[in-house]
Amino acid sequence: MKISRLSLLLITLLAFIVGSTGPARAADQEVKGATSQPEAQQVLTGTRWQLVKIISPDDKEDSPGESPAYTLQFLADGTMRVQADCNLGNGSWTSTAPGQLEFGQIAATQALCPPGSLHDRYLAQFPRVRGYLFEDGHLFLATADDTKVEFKPMPLPLAATVLGEEVRTDDAGEMQRMVLKRLFDRYAEEHGIAVTDGEIDAYVESMGRGMRARGLTAEDNLTPEEAAQAERMRRDMGRSMIHQWKLNRALYRQYGGRIIFQQLGPEPLDAFRRYLQERQASSDFTIHRRDFEDEFWRYFTDDAKHDFMEPGSKEEAEAFQTPFWERAAVGAGTTARSLSPAEPAGSQMVGAASAETARLLAGTRWRLVRFQSMDDATGEIEPSDPSAYSMTLNADGSAEMQLNCNRATGTWSVQRASDGISGSFTFGPLATTKALCPPPSMDERIARDAQWIRGFLLRDGQLHLSLMADGGIYSWEPVHEGINAGAFAAVPDPALEDALRSVEPDYTREAVDITGREGRYVYGRVDLNADGREEVLVLVMGSIFCGTGGCNLHLFSDSVEGYSLINTFPRSRLPVIVSLEKTAGWHDLIRLESGGGIAPSYVRHAFDGDKYVEQERLPAEQAPEGTRLLDGDYSYANGFSLEPRSSE
Repeated sequence: MKISRLSLLLITLLAFIVGSTGPARAADQEVKGATSQPEAQQVLTGTRWQLVKIISPDDKEDSPGESPAYTLQFLADGTMRVQADCNLGNGSWTSTAPGQLEFGQIAATQALCPPGSLHDRYLAQFPRVRGYLFEDGHLFLATADDTKVEFKPMPLPLAATVLGEEVRTDDAGEMQRMVLKRLFDRYAEEHGIAVTDGEIDAYVESMGRGMRARGLTAEDNLTPEEAAQAERMRRDMGRSMIHQWKLNRALYRQYGGRIIFQQLGPEPLDAFRRYLQERQASSDFTIHRRDFEDEFWRYFTDDAKHDFMEPGSKEEAEAFQTPFWERAAVGAGTTARSLSPAEPAGSQMVGAASAETARLLAGTRWRLVRFQSMDDATGEIEPSDPSAYSMTLNADGSAEMQLNCNRATGTWSVQRASDGISGSFTFGPLATTKALCPPPSMDERIARDAQWIRGFLLRDGQLHLSLMADGGIYSWEPVHEGINAGAFAAVPDPALEDALRSVEPDYTREAVDITGREGRYVYGRVDLNADGREEVLVLVMGSIFCGTGGCNLHLFSDSVEGYSLINTFPRSRLPVIVSLEKTAGWHDLIRLESGGGIAPSYVRHAFDGDKYVEQERLPAEQAPEGTRLLDGDYSYANGFSLEPRSSE
């Protein structure tokens, strides 16, 4: 059975869930293939295999001698690691019957190895592998063209014993995942934790609602076969997430304690720790290396690594009440304040640990600046046309990418570090069109590398996404919709509407009944101080907000705490211009005033460290330099409706 690109992406996503959103994610890792084949598990895992030679069909042999630079390691979660001379790679493996074996796509670093290297020939064998056999303790991989690849064992050290089984690895993280998976699998079996088809149906429907609310469908530009495959992937992901939520709930009900925010939902950290301490005291598992044991417990004992729900809060009380797949749809206009990325709109499995990161990244669009390889041979690659490569990170966890002549859609997720501007980042399953773009094109490279992105950093106004195994860094710059084209934000923002009502105290239902006209608003986003956080400029229209000289223009900051007012500019008309000049690290703002007896003029405002203050007035006929935010045709009729506050 050949592994498709979509299946590999699912495997990658599930593996990342285990590694990046808390060790407990190992409990529900259901990667089909290696994990379902006991024979392959037993004979292939727990050993690092060293290449002996590659034997072609005509019996020609290529050997690296005794060099340990060519190795292969099968992991129990269905992934694999490979060293090919000066490069490292990762991929997936499956075995559906004894002796049968296939590898998925391998992502590897691309350093230029010395002359005589077997790097290319070695890596070229894996896509063609169809089976394995053992002879005199050596492992032989057989390919479709009758090439044989021979390995000898390099036994790995004993790291732990869990439920009577040995865990052999030299990687502390892998040991932790394997121990947790076996323990939590046992717990789920003992407590009858299972996932029904109805629950998966509800999950898939909630994901569909979120995609439709954004005007997206996962089947865009997919063949019927790919669409069916994407549906299976959604169901597999739903099964994993639902199973984990049920496990978390069962542990919390039994052991209690504090709850932490996590990307994919609430996690009962104290319950995890108490359960594991109980299992260790009962000798269900033993960790044989002191450094590995310290690393194992660090996640569960270091409070500084986590954001805790406030004890006794409503949030804590409701954390494990209503399952996310049974909650009502959130619908269009959902913001990152109520929904975390990587979670479909409508599910509301609120992962508030990433709320701050979500506020930084959700709803943003980025344009590719460069790819920086970690090897000197590849060096730095810049797109010939940066506008041909863009990435949109929607607040409902969906992602859209323009890759030259191709498009990709999928999901994204983050987990922030303590500094708030870095952390883990991953793309979930990506569905990509397959047009042949004219050279030079980076579409295939980006589509291939997206599955191996593991980290992010916001610095100097750019978003830097790093590949695993030091594979390189993609740097992106923000694209602020409407700055150059004069377009407005395309969807209403309920959180912004709440902020507007708070800064417009006279905007009540009673006042609207008197004037007979409700307010409307238009808005646009721009990062004025290059800190990775966007500011929002909002023009409110209607009898209560406007006079003959113009309407109220509000400037808000956008942070995890919500929208905060920076300035209100009365009697404003559009356009609003973001100047290239800066004061105190903030771009100057220029707005138009006219009417109501005021001579038409442009007013320049500079930031004084707290707010914007007027600096100078320019004649209306003198067009200021800068990029135009909120420019073009606008009217009361095409603004978003703003519901007034109650008259009480």
